[in-house]
Amino acid sequence: MVEDPRELELAPIGLVRVEDPESGEVVVVDSSDPRVLETFRAARARQRAERDRGLASAGIDSVVVSTGADYTRALLRFFRERGRRQRR
Repeated sequence: MVEDPRELELAPIGLVRVEDPESGEVVVVDSSDPRVLETFRAARARQRAERDRGLASAGIDSVVVSTGADYTRALLRFFRERGRRQRR
């Protein structure tokens, strides 16, 4: 998975108009409100955990790389660890 750090946190910039892509519902939230920031963080953490559980239960190996960091180290570590598991 490729993750952008800017998608993991909500920028505290004040009032933001957001639209639910599934329902089309539009709401305005105050992204500088600590409760809104925490709700967003918790929702993203739940989404990531659900994704990881789903992949693991399907037997799919995965690695997360960030657009904000060098991905080669993460990929090399992932393939080394997967190779060790497969040799066992």
